[in-house]
Amino acid sequence: MNKQQIVEVIRFVTGGTFVGYGGITTCMSWLPEYDSQGRLLNCNPNYIDSTVRIEGQVYHMTKVGWHVYIWNQPCSYSTVWAKDRDKYVLAEVDLTPDYVKEYYANKKKEETR
Repeated sequence: MNKQQIVEVIRFVTGGTFVGYGGITTCMSWLPEYDSQGRLLNCNPNYIDSTVRIEGQVYHMTKVGWHVYIWNQPCSYSTVWAKDRDKYVLAEVDLTPDYVKEYYANKKKEETR
C-alpha cells in the first residue's frame, strides 16, 4: 500500500478518529468551546498514542489536537517534538475542519482591526 492508501484505511478502521488500540494518553484538562451551531472549535490538547494492525502490519499513531502522526516504527508522543522526527513519520494528517480554519481566520482579522 502507498502512503495515501494507508491513511485512508486507518481513517476507515478507526471511524475517522485516528485512535486505534492499546493507546495511552496524556491527562491535560481542557474546556471544549463550541460555535453557535454546536460545532467544536478547539481540540483535545492531549497526546494519544495508539496502534492499528492492517494486513499483519502494525501502524503506530500519535494524535494531538487536530493532527495525527503515523509512524514507520514504534514511537511515543514525545517524538512529535524531536528534531529528527521526519525520519520516523510515515504520514502526517491535518484533521482541522474548514469551519475551524475560517473561524480563527475571521477572529484574527477582527483582532487586528
